[in-house]
Amino acid sequence: LTATLEGVIAQRLVRRVCTGCREQYQPTEEELMELNLTPEQVRGKRFSRGKGCDRCNGSGYKGRTALYEIMTMDDEMRELVMKQASTSVLRDHAKKRGMRTLRESGLLAIYEGLTTIDEVLGEHDVTRELGGVTQAIPSGRGDVRVHSGADAERLLWMIVPMPLVDT
Repeated sequence: LTATLEGVIAQRLVRRVCTGCREQYQPTEEELMELNLTPEQVRGKRFSRGKGCDRCNGSGYKGRTALYEIMTMDDEMRELVMKQASTSVLRDHAKKRGMRTLRESGLLAIYEGLTTIDEVLGEHDVTRELGGVTQAIPSGRGDVRVHSGADAERLLWMIVPMPLVDT
């Protein structure tokens, strides 16, 4: 497997903030804590959310975008795999080589105004959810959050093999 494996891709779909009703806001300290960030770390960063409009049926979201984590293989990574290194060792090696994690991709999407903190955290506000709710959970903020969609939508791992024969 290590001889043919070119990389591993993690993908997670998140809803896009509606461009018709997008507004910038300053997140609360609680929201930042959920991302393990401090106000100092996000100084100068922009955060967006949708107010809800006719274009997005009042949800504040229109469409989806993907967050990616792409781990490419090199000789050192192949050695680690053959030695059955732990997941954390493999992840650390990939990050040293420049891999952007799903969390980092999510933060970039938040800062670019593409999605919201709740989307990156995998939570949806019940009052805005239009259907497909699978589990409602108190969020600790006085409201209720739902985790929606199948696990396959939240995180999909794909193995990308290298062709064995030139075509």
